[in-house]
Amino acid sequence: MSKMLKSYFNSFKYFILKYMQILASMRKEKMEKYNADT
Repeated sequence: MSKMLKSYFNSFKYFILKYMQILASMRKEKMEKYNADT
């Protein structure tokens, strides 16, 4: 694999991981709010 492609892939992977973390934390907050309401 070329160096440029490798670094691009690594940053893409990092972006995906960050996105998943944000989604997970948002879902957690929503669930906590929902549980607090009921």
